[in-house]
Amino acid sequence: MPTDARECAVCWRRYEPEVGDDERQIAPGTPFDALPADWRCPRCDSPKDRFVRPVVEPIDARVKALTASARALATTRMAGLPLNNPKLTVAATGFRIHGPGLLGALVTPWSINVVYFPGPAEPLAPERGHTRQFPAGTFTFLPQRSEGVPPFEQLSLFSPALEFTAQEDALTAASAALDALFTPAGDLHTSAPSRRALFGLADKRGGP
Repeated sequence: MPTDARECAVCWRRYEPEVGDDERQIAPGTPFDALPADWRCPRCDSPKDRFVRPVVEPIDARVKALTASARALATTRMAGLPLNNPKLTVAATGFRIHGPGLLGALVTPWSINVVYFPGPAEPLAPERGHTRQFPAGTFTFLPQRSEGVPPFEQLSLFSPALEFTAQEDALTAASAALDALFTPAGDLHTSAPSRRALFGLADKRGGP
């Protein structure tokens, strides 16, 4: 990965210096810092200052704590329950900076969820949940507490996750759902996998 690569914090479109931006006539080899001040995201039109350095997963301590907690649950309270899928194991995927916090997905034998760790200055979600806006729409994240894990919010994708026959399929569905969150609702028809992954979110939308 180039050290000067950046990702849009709104839609996660990546700017690669080796590629440039043909739409805006930015030549390949142009460093991010050399882009014009009025350059904007080719996908969502966000300004240059909304771009951040990519996060290599899962290096964040919060993600490590989350997966450790879920693995402990898998061998204790959740062990042997009929809602467990024996084909699945605990795994975090797709974690990235989102606004002031950290967003990604967690696969477990009993569920697949989108997880959001609020930023340091953000208020914790109330018991009824916190509505968050994405290009795909507004969704309600519920507060969660787990020993040894900083407070986080969760949006259910699949619970239980019995339909998956392989870990790879569950990880693919989780990643597709994350991508779908950042796809404008009117554009979902252009991506069947994203639309398929997003169906599990349809009943969790907040707002009217």
